[in-house]
Amino acid sequence: MATAKQEKVRFDARLPKELKLLFEKASIYGGYKNLTEFIITTLRKRSEEIIKEREEILASERDN
Repeated sequence: MATAKQEKVRFDARLPKELKLLFEKASIYGGYKNLTEFIITTLRKRSEEIIKEREEILASERDN
């Protein structure tokens, strides 16, 4: 089965060296292949959590 090709975009961020070192250490300890995989996986998970929480609040407010 063929899958649709996903469009890729670039995301750049400037951050303090200490923060990058922290992220790199966490990615190693977490068993990620590289820093990029760690950042994308972590941000995606947290983003989904935030959206779910907010949508549940909005749905609850609509039900009241």
